[in-house]
Parts: sequence; C-alpha cells; structure tokens
Amino acid sequence: GGGGGAWAGWGPGAPGVMEGPVDVEAVRASPEWMEISSKYTVDERAFDYFARSSPEVRLRVAAEFRLQVPKEEDVSKPFMTTVKRCRMMMQGAPFADGGGIANEVAVDP
Repeated sequence: GGGGGAWAGWGPGAPGVMEGPVDVEAVRASPEWMEISSKYTVDERAFDYFARSSPEVRLRVAAEFRLQVPKEEDVSKPFMTTVKRCRMMMQGAPFADGGGIANEVAVDP
C-alpha cells in the first residue's frame, strides 16, 4: 500500500474544508449523515458540500440543522447555508447573523 501522511489532504487556511478525495461512502454511512438523510431530502451537490467538510463541521451541522418540513421537500439550499455557516464558525469567523450557540459542546444524544 501507498504511504502518505494523514494530514496531507488538508488545505492551508481552510480548517473546515477537506481537500483532495473524500471517502463518500464513509460519509454516507456516518451517524451524522444517517440522521440528516432520515429526516430531510437534499441533492447530490448539497451532500458533496457536506462530505467535503471536516468531521467537526459535519457533527455541528447534524446538531444544528433543524427544519419542520415534510421528508419529501428538498431542503438543499438551507442545508448548504447551515454547512457554510458551520465552516465559517470553525474558521473563527464572527457570526453573520449575530445568533448561534453559546456553549461549545452541542451534543444531542
């Protein structure tokens, strides 16, 4: 098998984003995606955006994304907005809307 460091795929200055190939099947099998996809319908582009986010961002998106919509309604646009906001939070950017979670740990068992 080929070598290569575990961090080789991370782009500089983009902590919320994973560069290079993404293990799409691993993301699809993740608890975060299972939870989201069991409740919401999002398109491939939105999934790809989610999949290319860091694991920390994906966890945060799963914890924060909450919409009261029927399962068959496509929520790709608000979903991508949430992913983008979580990426920015991970990069230490200020809140665009002034809102957000006060405590750092948002784990919903």
